[in-house]
Parts: sequence; structure tokens; C-alpha cells
Amino acid sequence: LSIEGVQQAASDPDRRMEHLVRGSEELRAAHLTMEARLIEWAGLFYPLFRVNDRSGFVRAVGHASTPEELAKDLDTVVPEILPTASEWGSMNEWAQDTAQAQSRLDRMENALRELTLSHLPSVSALLGPLLAARLCVEAHGRQRLARLPSGTVQVLGAEKAFFQHLKTGSSPPKHGHIFMHPWINRSPRWVRGKIARMLAGKISIAARIDAFDGTPWGDEDVAKVEDQVIALRDANQQPPSRRR
Repeated sequence: LSIEGVQQAASDPDRRMEHLVRGSEELRAAHLTMEARLIEWAGLFYPLFRVNDRSGFVRAVGHASTPEELAKDLDTVVPEILPTASEWGSMNEWAQDTAQAQSRLDRMENALRELTLSHLPSVSALLGPLLAARLCVEAHGRQRLARLPSGTVQVLGAEKAFFQHLKTGSSPPKHGHIFMHPWINRSPRWVRGKIARMLAGKISIAARIDAFDGTPWGDEDVAKVEDQVIALRDANQQPPSRRR
């Protein structure tokens, strides 16, 4: 019975999803730190070069065997003061490690997408698999996400701001993780709360469909929700007047 219990726990998609989400968050934080360090470090020797493509710059530093070759690849001037051979070797290895971290992050997020699309098909269709996975982990599982009221789903990820509101009476948060969705973050500030409230209700319905074996949502269902988003934007094109 113990072995069967362990095997059943290992097959639980909620637990596997949590490790993928937390692992990708940790790997992304490490990758961004390494990338910023490399750009600042190499920028000391190539101050006239403007980095527009950060990933491309990292790959260029990792592939170049000498500072002169890097300057040629970047189409910039060779620096007057060159790094020593040992310093260039360290910079080159740092760039290679940064590029490898990016590749590992991409593979981990692809694995997370595959798992979420099978575990939460309706929520994934509505929000995208990465955001759907984040909400599921924040709710501690698919079943609990399906049972949460939409008002709680709306502020998942904004717990600190919510408890600060309860403690000090400050303004309550209007959205948590769902702010990452372009329907909300690309909308005018004064209409984001309305869209977040509506979207949270749709997420609750989609989560219950996934949890209780309903027919998964398709493109037509998502299009209907998008029409409601557009209607809310059209009805609130101007910010409300402030009360004195």
C-alpha cells in the first residue's frame, strides 16, 4: 500500500506541475541575472555597441574565440583596451553557460506547456498554458482551483497586497497573476479591474470543466470571452471622473 501510494503521488499532475513551475521560475531568475552580468561586463570593452537582441548578444560572445572576432561579428570597433586572455576565457565561458541556461529554460517551459495542455485544456485555451499552470500551482491543485470563488481566483498571486488591505485599509488589489494576460495588461488602467473580474469568472468555469471532465473549450468559446473584453473596453473608453 505504501508503494502504491508513492506511485500514485508521483503520477499526480498537480505535483509535477508545481516542480516545473517553481523550477522554471528559479531558472529564469538565474538566467536573467547571468545575462545582465554578461551584458554589463562585455559593455565595458564595447561601450559603443547598443544591445537590442540580448539573446543574440549572449550567443555572439559565447561563439567568438577572441575579442577581435566578437567586434567583427557585432560590426563595431575593436576596443583599445582588450581583456586579458584569462578574463576573456572567463567571459566566454560565462556567455556559454548563460546560453545553456536559456536552452534549459526553454525545454522546461515546453514540458510545462505539454503537461498543462493535457491537465487544464480549457484554462490553457483561455489564458495560455504557462499562466494556467501558475494559477493552478497558486491554488494548490486543479480540484481546489475549480472550487475557489471567482473573486479569489481574481487575486491569486496578490496575497500580500490583499492582507495589507485587510490590515491597513488600503485599496484592495484588482488582479493577481491574471494581470500577465494581455487582455488585462494591455487595456487602459481604469478598465483593468472590470476585465479582471469578468475573466476570473470565466477561469472558474473553465477550471470546473477541466476538473469534472466536461467538454474542453475551443477557439469559439475563447472568442466569445474576447468579445466581452472588447465590449468592456468600448464601454469604458474614458477614465471615470474623480469624486471630490
